[in-house]
Amino acid sequence: GAYVVSDPQAGLLAVIEGGPADKAGIKADDIILSLNEKEISENYDLSNAISEYSVGDKIVLEILRDGEKFQVEVTLEERVDGE
Repeated sequence: GAYVVSDPQAGLLAVIEGGPADKAGIKADDIILSLNEKEISENYDLSNAISEYSVGDKIVLEILRDGEKFQVEVTLEERVDGE
């Protein structure tokens, strides 16, 4: 899975306020397990998975938070600096 984490030294936030992840309810320390039922792994990382889709596409992410799995729908948006 992909661990959602901030990097304060690089000035990167885990989730950008108002961005697609924020709108979907994704939070820092969540683990993204799959995208459209395809497992996120070292061989299929989140960036590569998202790159297969276009702005405006809706994707479903399976999230692990505090030991519980759930799904969220995310509408992809244009990437801006900091995301």
